[in-house]
Amino acid sequence: MQTSKTKESVVEFAKELKFIAGEKPVSEKELTDAKHERVRGYAQQFESMRRVAGQITDLWAVGLPRSELQQEPDELQKAALTSVNAAARASLLRPTKALP
Repeated sequence: MQTSKTKESVVEFAKELKFIAGEKPVSEKELTDAKHERVRGYAQQFESMRRVAGQITDLWAVGLPRSELQQEPDELQKAALTSVNAAARASLLRPTKALP
């Protein structure tokens, strides 16, 4: 990380968050692309026994059953654009004091 660019990077990131939360909400294409990328990359979480054990441990730590591993891709496909944008507005607009 270049310290001389940190401020500019944080300002740009904050600007993007504000756009997603209002001015420029997630588009249908962006949501579709993100879903496809996430589902395609999902199998990589299980490339080795160590990674599988890590996934199971993570579920155990928060009290979720192993069946959650099978549900994630299906649930991801169900995410509707209106719900995604509503969640972005609700989540990203709250920490306004933290954003420049």
